[in-house]
Amino acid sequence: MANNLEGGRTPQLPPAELQRLGFQLVAYPLSLLGVSLQAMRAALAGIADGHAPAASALPSFQVRLAVLMFTSSSMPAQRVFVLDRAE
Repeated sequence: MANNLEGGRTPQLPPAELQRLGFQLVAYPLSLLGVSLQAMRAALAGIADGHAPAASALPSFQVRLAVLMFTSSSMPAQRVFVLDRAE
C-alpha cells in the first residue's frame, strides 16, 4: 500500500508508476478533503457576499439525499428520531 499524502516529503508518483513498483493499493487521504475545503470556502465567501451557490454547482436534491443516506430505503421510519428540546 502506498500512502500519497499530498504535501508530504515523499514524492507523488502517478498510479501507473506505483503499480509498476508493485503497489496494489494507493490512498490519497487529503485529496478529497482538500478540494472539499476549497469548495466550502468558495461557497461561504459567496454566501457572505449575498450570493447562494448556483444550482449548476450543486448535485440534485435526490443525489444529496442518497449520498447522505436519507433515502426511504436506507432510512426506515423507525430510524427517525425526534429530539426533545425540553431536556
